[in-house]
Amino acid sequence: MRRIPLLAIGLLALGTTPAQAQLFNYPFTIMRSGVSATTVVAVFGRGLNDASGKQNLFGATVARSGIGGRFSVRGGIGMIDATPDSELTFGGAVQARLNDAASPTALTVLAGVGYMKPATVTLTRFPIAVGLSRTFTQTSGTTITPSIVPRMEVGRLSAGGTSTTETDFGAAGALTLRLSSGLGFGVAVDVVASDPSAWLFGGNIQYSIQ
Repeated sequence: MRRIPLLAIGLLALGTTPAQAQLFNYPFTIMRSGVSATTVVAVFGRGLNDASGKQNLFGATVARSGIGGRFSVRGGIGMIDATPDSELTFGGAVQARLNDAASPTALTVLAGVGYMKPATVTLTRFPIAVGLSRTFTQTSGTTITPSIVPRMEVGRLSAGGTSTTETDFGAAGALTLRLSSGLGFGVAVDVVASDPSAWLFGGNIQYSIQ
């Protein structure tokens, strides 16, 4: 018999299956690195099929990159449009760049936390990932950055005075376009190993202030 992920049990309160990532229901992607900038991001997430729940997420994050030349941090809040009630989700992450900040290829490690409390159930998620990206700079100053982020994540469900912990694996792929004006756009997809049929989509509009 197939093992049912603990987060799937908890999210029955939302009428959906496991929601990946940092903010629940949004792909766990890397941040900018090596560039000192504050980036404000409006995000949208949605499961792509019945296995992923087809729930919409609307949220926002704020990130600061280039701290000490190598570190980036972000925090965010979102609302999952669920039946019968919408649910708030919170998340944050910290990232460290491992290679030269001047290189167009970035190797990073990052860790995050996600939190949601549907009904009487408390859900937390702790993703730990390695990110690989490469930035292609156009003559206009526009940059295009594809990335891939494989991860391990620990999920914890607490309800009625008891709790259960489960470890899973997943990966996200993303593509980000940033204009020289600071405006940017991104898309991402995410999947977890425990339910590879549940694909999650994410899209965002962002603005960076350097």
